[in-house]
Parts: sequence; C-alpha cells; structure tokens
Amino acid sequence: MMDLRVFVNNLAKKNCKRPRFHRLLDFQGGSSMQIRKSVDNPTTGGASLSRSSDLFYKHGLTSYSTNGIYRILPLLQRSLNKLSNIVEHHLGGVGASRLTMPHLTDINLWSRSGRLADERQLFRLNDRYKNSYCLAPTHEEEISHLLGSFQILSSSRLPIRWYQISWKFRDEMKHRNGLLRSREFLMKDLYSFDSDMENAEITYNIIRNIYHSIFNDLGVDILEVEADGTSMGGYRSSEFHVLNELGEDVLIICKSCDSSYNIELMRNDDKRCLNCGLSDQLLSMKGIEVGHAFLLGTKYTSIFNSNCVINGETKPLEMGCYGLGLTRILAAIAEISIQESSINWPLSLAPFKVSILPPKSNRSMISDSIYSTLLELFNKLDISDDVVVSDRSRTSIGYRLTECKHIGIPYSIILTNNNNDIIELYDNRNNNSMVINISDLFELFQDNRVNNNLVVKI
Repeated sequence: MMDLRVFVNNLAKKNCKRPRFHRLLDFQGGSSMQIRKSVDNPTTGGASLSRSSDLFYKHGLTSYSTNGIYRILPLLQRSLNKLSNIVEHHLGGVGASRLTMPHLTDINLWSRSGRLADERQLFRLNDRYKNSYCLAPTHEEEISHLLGSFQILSSSRLPIRWYQISWKFRDEMKHRNGLLRSREFLMKDLYSFDSDMENAEITYNIIRNIYHSIFNDLGVDILEVEADGTSMGGYRSSEFHVLNELGEDVLIICKSCDSSYNIELMRNDDKRCLNCGLSDQLLSMKGIEVGHAFLLGTKYTSIFNSNCVINGETKPLEMGCYGLGLTRILAAIAEISIQESSINWPLSLAPFKVSILPPKSNRSMISDSIYSTLLELFNKLDISDDVVVSDRSRTSIGYRLTECKHIGIPYSIILTNNNNDIIELYDNRNNNSMVINISDLFELFQDNRVNNNLVVKI
C-alpha cells in the first residue's frame, strides 16, 4: 500500500511500454489554474460573443497575452497537437511533404508580387541594418522564390506538394472572439506546383477531397462554397465553413441545384442563383471559415521564375495554395460542441480520453495492483498516453468529475474506497455511468459495447 502520488512517480522508474499515466495537475499549473470564480474574459472586460473563447479562458485552456494574442496552455496544446497529426496523416497520403519556411520574410518579395501596396495587415519591422521584413501571414512569395532558386524542373519532378504547419501573423483591425479571429494563429498552408492547368485542377480536387476527409474523421460537418479568389491573384477558389451564427461570412445555398457560394460573389441587385438562375430556392446562413483553396495559375511563379520544362519548352509552373486554420478549427469545433459549461470535443481531439479519479484524501491509499491493472489495460489498448490521473484528492470526486467534464475528457474511472476491483465508469458527455469490475474494462473498450445507454468508444 502506498500513497497515490508516490505510486505514480515510482512508475516512471519501471521498465514498461509507457511507464506512467499523466497527472492532470501537470497540465494545469497547480491550484492557480482551478476553475476561476470570475468568468470575465479580459479580451472584452466581460463575456464575449464567443462561448468557446469564454470557456477556453475559464477552464484554463488559453490565457490572454495582449490584444488579439493568446497563450495556448497545455491542455489545449494537446488537442492542437492531435489536430495537427490528423492533418499530417491525411496529407501524407497524397504525397505532400512538410517543410518549414521563415516567419520573417523579405519585404521586397511582397513588393515584387505587387501585394505590398494592398496589404494593410502586415506586421513590418527593420533590422539594425535597416533591411525591411514582415511577419508572414502566408508564404506564396517565399515558396515561389524558393522554387525559382532551383534549377529549372523537369516534368518528372512534378507535382510538388509542400506544406508547413506554422504560426502566422496578421495585424487584424477587428480581432475578436478569441482564437476565431486573432492576430497570431496556427495554420497549415500547402503549396502545389504542376506542369499545366489540367494537372493543377487534379491537385486542387485532391486537396478539396482531403479537407472533407479530415473533417469527416473529426465528425464535424462542413460546407464547401465557391468563393472569390481575386484577392490572391487566382481565378478559382473554394471556402470551407463550419455553420454557426457567430460566423462572419454569409453563405448562399440553392435548394434547386445544390450549389453553394459566398454571398460576396453576388451583385447587390442580383437575388438569383448564380448557377441555375432561380430566385425562390435560396437559403442564407452564416459560416466560420476554417479552410480555403485557391488555384493561382502563374501569378507568382511567373514573377519569381519558378519554371519547368515541358516538351523542350520552358514555362511557369501552375500553382495552388491551400490553407487550414488549425487554431480557428479548434475554436469553431468547440463553439458548436459546447453543452452548458462543458466542451464536448470529438473523441479524436479530447486532451485526454480517460481520467482516473481516486477517492478523497484521507482514503487515497489505493492498492498497487489496481493501478498496475489499469496501466496494463491501457497499454494493451495503446492509449496510456491518453489517460490522466486527477489526484488532487483533497477535493471531492464530484468536483473533479465536473472539472474533467468541463475540459472535455469524455470518460472518467472512479475508484472506490475499499480497494476492491469494482469501479464506476462515467460517460462525461452523456451523464451516464455504470459500475463494473475492473477486469471487464478491456472488453468494454475494445468491443465498443453499449450498456445502460453508456457508449464507450475509445
């Protein structure tokens, strides 16, 4: 028999697949990160329009730094890492390779592309030698310049599909609603280069389908709409939206022909569908833009001499760019997943899948065998890295259970006081529980059984 904390720390010394469970306190920064008495969000001085922004702050997932800039705290960082891994997995399946480009970009590249004069949201700075730079909000110029520095490519090297996942910077005039519109944000931006327009269209459709697959895996419905691509210098563009009244874009859907597009494509005096021409079958709704795809043609490659040789002829590469706002995706998903004061994350994005709650302090002497059994169980399920122990045992089980529910941990295992093998398994999303023997957990999780309306799906 030993104290829980001693046991958990001692596990690190043992030679096992994953030597210990995480401790929830390690991700909360101590008691200072407990649920706050104040629900005020410092970005607004009170409650904002965005429920996700308020709950991220209240439950210790984000911290306000300065106007439009936020710290991503450890619990939300885990969800962000999981989202990044899902995106990487899907992109790897279509031959996309990851690289890293500099945050600091030579301002002359933006001048050469012609975007500098129209871009009012660039963060600009000079070094000690008075060279001018910007903090890149996107990297069309940078990567086209990179391709132009190579020897002229042959068709055998194409297509090129390179992407990065990195922080971007935009001096937003109207930053608001937390991570939904911030001045620093994490984005996946992919750039494609093809030999001709036919192949560029193929890449464009592949990435569009990948976006749908990503959100399908997350269990999140999105709407793809036709959009205006002229701001990027392209001629075809698609936007991907999570439907929500907090969205800043007005989307039009035609019930007759199933076409959908951003209202920006419509003339002010035109109330007819852009595709079929009918005017009485249009629906209007708001969406949070979480992704974008552009076919850019040779807008950038012709400027930066990013060329290829096709049948002996040197010609500019056909370019596309594809963005996913990862921090915005998390905020948008949270926005549509909130139940009362809790964030109902998709299972694949929950910071942890299971929390273990030992009894209150003076009864927290739990047998080694129970913890060893749990560790062996979750190692067999290959999710021990997704299990966390809430060992702040001076607080009640009810308080810690509510805390786990608030931050989006879907399942909790409540250990009993009498050191036997009987546990309570609690479904935090559906407020259901069942009392079972600890030895039955493996089959329950593995087989995705449904008992007493408790859906266990790891």
